[in-house]
Amino acid sequence: VCILLGGFFYKKYRTTLTFFAAFAVFCGMLAVGISVHNELVREDVILTYSVYKKNDVVTLISDGCSVLIDDSDGAYTSASAGWEQLSAQNQTEIDVYMLTHYHDRHAVTLSKMLHDTIIRQLLIPEPQTDDELRIAEKLSDIAGNAGVKVQRYRAGSDMLTIGFAEIAPLPRVYLDRSTQPVIGWTLYAHGQTLLLLGGGAAEAEDTVFTNQRDTALLRANTILFGIHGPKYKNTVTPLLQQCAALERLVLASEELSVFCDGMDLDIEPLVLSDGDSAQIRIRCEKNCSVHGN
Repeated sequence: VCILLGGFFYKKYRTTLTFFAAFAVFCGMLAVGISVHNELVREDVILTYSVYKKNDVVTLISDGCSVLIDDSDGAYTSASAGWEQLSAQNQTEIDVYMLTHYHDRHAVTLSKMLHDTIIRQLLIPEPQTDDELRIAEKLSDIAGNAGVKVQRYRAGSDMLTIGFAEIAPLPRVYLDRSTQPVIGWTLYAHGQTLLLLGGGAAEAEDTVFTNQRDTALLRANTILFGIHGPKYKNTVTPLLQQCAALERLVLASEELSVFCDGMDLDIEPLVLSDGDSAQIRIRCEKNCSVHGN
């Protein structure tokens, strides 16, 4: 009886049933396609760099983890701009707030950020001086009281894994002419290497720093010359001449262009102004794209 009824309804509604069967197959294939696409997009590593009031604002999204990398002078406006940057990318909290160096006002900035932002982990470098230790302990107290996990890392030796990305901070060194540290770190993701260097990177003489810097230069596909740190005094041409795989160059200001003079580049640098940003998307297919605005 069931077979006869089934045959009867099939003959009567064959066109309708065929349509719904085809539609169901289409929906299934679409769902699989969307799932695969979302998984591929999730594997993308997205780094956004902005220049804000002569400070570096760096954020990173990797495997769903949102990171604010504080390369700034500790100003709240810079950290807040970083949080806005992440919010614009649909992030609801900061998984890792990472400091590359210390300023006294980092403590005030952290307190303000915790008033209206969820921060899961504070990542700070091992202090090198008594003054840095004082700031580190103050930051740890503020974070601890807010239930934020605190972890220290050793710049120059630790590799920090965040999702599909790895960050290798260069040793924190100073020049005799400045109280600001030389900023430098390398990002590795999906076979691509990105190197961020601040002012004074071409002048640093510390052997450990220069060895790690030069190794990163040799491998770097993308180099970003930031704005924080000692003022640029020397040309960066000798650094660029060491590059063997350079595909993208980002400069934090028009003034930095003069420090690239004399360098015959096969690529057109992306030059930013205050308020501008560059988004660097490293795809899981091992290619990379840079967009500025």
